[in-house]
Amino acid sequence: MSANDILSLLERLNNDALTVIVETLCAVDPSGRSLKQLSARIYCNAPSRSNPPPASWPYVRTMVINGLFATSRGYDAGQLHQILPHLVALRKIVFTSFAPGVSWMDLEFMLAAPHICVLEIKEPANLLRQDFSFVDDTPLPCFTEFIYSIDNPHFLNWFELRTPIIVARRCYMTPFIFSLHETLELLHIPAAMAPVSEMATMDWPCLCELKLYSSGHFDSEDAIVFARLCSRMPRLWVLNFDFLRRGPSAQTLIWPSDTSFPASFEHMEMVCLHYPDPKDMFYSHLPSTLRHLSLIDRPRYLHFQNGQAEIIENYPKPVLIAARDLLQIFEQMPCRINSLVHLEIAFHADGLDRALFNHIITAFPNLHFLQIHRYRSERETNTDIECLMVRAIILPAIIVPLANDDTLLQIDLARNLSVLQALCHFWVYLDLPDDKPRPTVNYGEHHSTGAVNTSDLMPSLHHHATTIAHNCSPTLEIIDFLTNQWFGSQVWKRWYVSRDHDGRPVVQYENDISTQYVYSERFDDRP
Repeated sequence: MSANDILSLLERLNNDALTVIVETLCAVDPSGRSLKQLSARIYCNAPSRSNPPPASWPYVRTMVINGLFATSRGYDAGQLHQILPHLVALRKIVFTSFAPGVSWMDLEFMLAAPHICVLEIKEPANLLRQDFSFVDDTPLPCFTEFIYSIDNPHFLNWFELRTPIIVARRCYMTPFIFSLHETLELLHIPAAMAPVSEMATMDWPCLCELKLYSSGHFDSEDAIVFARLCSRMPRLWVLNFDFLRRGPSAQTLIWPSDTSFPASFEHMEMVCLHYPDPKDMFYSHLPSTLRHLSLIDRPRYLHFQNGQAEIIENYPKPVLIAARDLLQIFEQMPCRINSLVHLEIAFHADGLDRALFNHIITAFPNLHFLQIHRYRSERETNTDIECLMVRAIILPAIIVPLANDDTLLQIDLARNLSVLQALCHFWVYLDLPDDKPRPTVNYGEHHSTGAVNTSDLMPSLHHHATTIAHNCSPTLEIIDFLTNQWFGSQVWKRWYVSRDHDGRPVVQYENDISTQYVYSERFDDRP
């Protein structure tokens, strides 16, 4: 393949034609918003052929450096060193599949662009490199955001029964991260590579968003390491721990009850913690301005429930909390959080479902998005779950105090999810007895087609979708059911909710040929 073959037909146009097209795309509409933000891709094997054309220079915001330089000339093989000072809109540099690893020379070269502030590196999970190093007396770079991504960190086929991908235990960019501790505002890094203990000894006065993620797990014997870390981040407003923990507890514990140093979470707007610990005092520090709370099972507990994960090496079995525990967590928080618009929860049924759902609609009245994963008790049947849908989710019990009495009385009222007047998207996993996984693919079948092993499942889900739609607020537009019957991967089955001329709900399955929606299977277990 020649270097010119890499370019698209658009990129091969002459500069005059490109100028007209780019200026049209990047024109500002009357509301002041740019219609297009351009990105440039530099192919290391052909840098002279992949430089951004002059017409795009004022608008390029992202540059992707891809591949391996074929010669020692590196960047000098093209005109990039002359172009960079003119890229005044360039904010983000992405190194992807960059074979030698990112060095200080690479960053120093790219900093010729005047306003770069975001660095992202995408690499395989198992690469071992030498630590990043600075040249002596080098001025610190001006990056405010750093994202270190590894290939497919969330993908895992639980039915192939193979050892998970080995993740390098140290990020070679750690010295670079430490050099930015006073100015960094956003940090995403795999949990297995994160130098959490060292980070907890430094101040991070500007950090607003911290995401630790992994396809494997986070391993630490220090029970208060996250408390010490968060105490060093006074401006934190996004805390996303997207990993499975191994150590003293299989649950995610942020703030043990015996922690003595002060906490500051007044700016927190988004919290994502998997398999929470009900003894965690972290929730009592959350502000009434919280907008997003995810206490979900990820990886999905249904994998462990089916016994598959226990025979996969290096994956600890998590502890899924019961409805009682989740209610305990919510009772630590402010009694009413009007700002909360997104809630995700997972729990074992234990008889307090109705009290839990009642607390949700009372404490979080302005939810737009609600995801519930309810794992049934051992003896529950389809009939029991049907009753749950009607009496707990659809007709939750409202707890009110008796007059002149300290006791509480549960009274069934004709008050349902319509109380959530802003609810527009509802995700749910009901753990139906018939929804059993298929471990194998039969000859002639393909993962993308999907097939269920019972004809009763889809009608059952459609029935539940109809029940929900008839009892929820008119704002409800989408209902997603999680099912694990699709070839070793769980998928979301979607129903759209509309209204007829009389205002009655109309429920249509996404794959229904009578609808206008293009259907595609979602094998990723994330909504």
